[in-house]
Amino acid sequence: MTIWPAIVALGFAVLLSLIAGLLIKRMTLFRLTSWVKVVGMIGLIVTSVTTTIKLLTCFLPNGIVQADVATNRPFWPEMPKSLHYYSNAVAELNSGGFQNAHVFVLHASLGARMWLATQALATGVLFVSIFIAVRQVAIATERGASFREVSGPWLRRTAWIVIVSGEVAAIAATVGNALVTTDLAGTGWGIRITKTIPNPFTEDLNGVTNQIYGYLGLNQGMGFQLELWPIFVGLGLYLLAKIIDAGKQLQEDTDGLV
Repeated sequence: MTIWPAIVALGFAVLLSLIAGLLIKRMTLFRLTSWVKVVGMIGLIVTSVTTTIKLLTCFLPNGIVQADVATNRPFWPEMPKSLHYYSNAVAELNSGGFQNAHVFVLHASLGARMWLATQALATGVLFVSIFIAVRQVAIATERGASFREVSGPWLRRTAWIVIVSGEVAAIAATVGNALVTTDLAGTGWGIRITKTIPNPFTEDLNGVTNQIYGYLGLNQGMGFQLELWPIFVGLGLYLLAKIIDAGKQLQEDTDGLV
């Protein structure tokens, strides 16, 4: 979900602009609202189709699932010392390397596929809620509606859905990726060194795991990290709901004075 937070941030900025329009009574309607409605509808369609495809691939027995796996330590592709490799590169790697990979896995276990399906469903609910909120506020703004046309409680419920769905997706992804890693590594393995066909990419037994062509152990641990951006988006929606409720109260007080 690397690009999704940027898309959500852009949509949320548009949502803030539309709410600001409601603060000014009978302000000239934005031509932007028509585009926002289109973007909201496209987002709903794309999210629904993507979520459906991911769910189908998780439930199909031979479906290919996507997962993120990590290695026990960083690795970096190197040429074996037995080959004389020349390059005009002036930079030299000091430390570090690759430690994560996005993989497509066939024949994953049922448990792994169910957790990944939960992640896909929670992520879909999250973005559908955001796109619906953006579209509904755009429609209300286009009609020149007042604060009474936008439901504060509805926005607060949407905020909670965004927060809970985001964290559920994070937990499900952590468990699902760990199970897929276990499926790839297996519960038991063995190795046999043969001298019939020497491996030119290693110099001795101790160097087997130091090359990209050697064995690289997968990290089967499970560490949960809190997703912050759904919390920020949810808090923003909750704040907008409070602003709308305050605007409704102000309108009622103003109408009572007239």
